[in-house]
Amino acid sequence: MNKSRDLLLKVAVAFIVVGIFISFVAWIVAGFDRSNMHKFRDLEEMRFDASLVDINEINFDTANSAFRIESIAGNEIIIEYYQHRYLSYEILVVDGVLTMRNTHTGRRPWTHYVMNSGFFNDERVTVFLPASFNGDLNIQTRTGSIRSSDTFNLRNVVITATTGSIFLSNITAESLQIVASTGSINLTNIDLNGSLRTTNTTGSVRLNNVDAYNIEVTANTGSVTFDRVKSETSVKIDTTTGTIRLIRVTTDYLVARANTGSIRMTDLQSPIITLDTRTGSINGNIIGRQNDYSILINSSRGSSNLNNQVRPDTREELRVTTTTGSIRVSFSN
Repeated sequence: MNKSRDLLLKVAVAFIVVGIFISFVAWIVAGFDRSNMHKFRDLEEMRFDASLVDINEINFDTANSAFRIESIAGNEIIIEYYQHRYLSYEILVVDGVLTMRNTHTGRRPWTHYVMNSGFFNDERVTVFLPASFNGDLNIQTRTGSIRSSDTFNLRNVVITATTGSIFLSNITAESLQIVASTGSINLTNIDLNGSLRTTNTTGSVRLNNVDAYNIEVTANTGSVTFDRVKSETSVKIDTTTGTIRLIRVTTDYLVARANTGSIRMTDLQSPIITLDTRTGSINGNIIGRQNDYSILINSSRGSSNLNNQVRPDTREELRVTTTTGSIRVSFSN
């Protein structure tokens, strides 16, 4: 067992050393000037301009590029991007829909991937979007982060990312749907008239100051944190591995399930609450009177400070289930 571990450690160190060596050689070839890397990798800086007067939907499909959206005055969208011999983009405007999609023009050699990684990666797409645009926005990326921090008032937003984290803030929209394979999801100052749905395989999910009609978060591996989150109808959280943190969450119906991980609450406010974890503790406080709730406790091998109580005359209900873990829940007005 120790020999296998030592072998894996040596292989990992060897890869790191080789990567550092290749990066250093590239740095020498570029004359220690990062701007020269454009010439060395045959990068071509491109720009696209179009009026948004008759555009009601924008679709982006990018490859190995970091994606960023920034606000701009006026009614003209500007897209700045890079392309090279192995990757190009096609941008079309048809029937009120602007579409940007990548077109692969050849399989890259491994050296090209090395020269477009980490510090040297310039394969980015920057979209300068007029603040007046209030149509649909669809973004799909394969490798690269997605960022937007300026204020936008959109209609329906759909984001799909294979590898890369997503950072969105200051967005008002009808609905927001995010599907991420590998990467965290971070949403701040989001106001939705409709639903918010996020799904990710590997990576944490964090919602900060978010208001939506209903919220549904599904995560496989990674923690889920809600801070100052409000939903008019329901909040549903389902994670396989990771802690669920609920901080000042207000909704009419809440379900939080964690297969492996704890559930922690601070000032949770909801008349109907279901908390379920197989391996992990459940603790925190709920805003409300304990006597107003019907309480159903199911704990196989853990201790609980709550007892079952049935109140048929009330709508409020608290269901708490844990297989291995303690239950420590308090109430406060």
